[in-house]
Amino acid sequence: MIISPHTFELTLICPQRKFSELLASAYENALGHHRVIQKKGKSIEYGIVHEDKALASYGISFEYQHNHFLAQNRIRVVVNPSKVLGGDDIPKLWKPTDRNIKALLRDLN
Repeated sequence: MIISPHTFELTLICPQRKFSELLASAYENALGHHRVIQKKGKSIEYGIVHEDKALASYGISFEYQHNHFLAQNRIRVVVNPSKVLGGDDIPKLWKPTDRNIKALLRDLN
């Protein structure tokens, strides 16, 4: 079976201390760029969500999610493999091959 995703996401459940460090670092790196924002639309569902679009033009975005009700912190990474590998932003499916999977992993690393 061949799977051709447009985007995929990775989620990391993170202890409070590490989550706070990573979120603070994202805000520190965003100074003057206004690229880390608190999302209002998802705030009720997830608690508080901070969105970092610093690498969006390269096909990668981050969400820092703190859920008060579950007392859980998550960092969500959304990747558009076509864009990471230099393609345009046209919503099309990425066709994985051995070659472009290796290139994607190299670029994400």
